Amino acid sequence: MELKVDSVMDTTFIGEIKRTTGELDTRTRTLRVEAEVKDSKAQLRPGMYGTVMVKLPPADAAAD
Repeated sequence: MELKVDSVMDTTFIGEIKRTTGELDTRTRTLRVEAEVKDSKAQLRPGMYGTVMVKLPPADAAAD
């Protein structure tokens, strides 16, 4: 997964989703997740908002 935070310009943080609640909020269409993100320069702070891009495997790979 890739994380971009508006307040940290021109930086894409790379991480991995570790856990989810497993419940989709039907009102907001969101799913709460916990991810580990590489932040070697300690630029991320609690409460920051960002945009996450999750790369999923191709549909045919999921059937294996």
